[in-house]
Amino acid sequence: MPLVHLAFQEGFAAERVIARIEGRIVLDKPLKTRMQIGLADTVELEQPPGTALLEIELPQRGQRGSLQLAIAEVPLYVAISLVPEGKIQIKASKEPFMYA
Repeated sequence: MPLVHLAFQEGFAAERVIARIEGRIVLDKPLKTRMQIGLADTVELEQPPGTALLEIELPQRGQRGSLQLAIAEVPLYVAISLVPEGKIQIKASKEPFMYA
């Protein structure tokens, strides 16, 4: 099965984050971004090819974000960040992200 790499990047400040793929919880814990590398945490999971709904929730802020993922036979890299306005930003890429 193809791999999906979730990278929780910028803006997390030690608050609970819940990530679901197709309703299945794949992460539920507080995250804090390490400023030196711009990364809070990563999750790697296998997901069958096709489409899958990724949902991100910050319960303490009452915020949610989602992205329909197109999963192929190659790894998919997904970046999740909180932008300055406090909104959840989710981007998918076929290329891995680089960290210091």
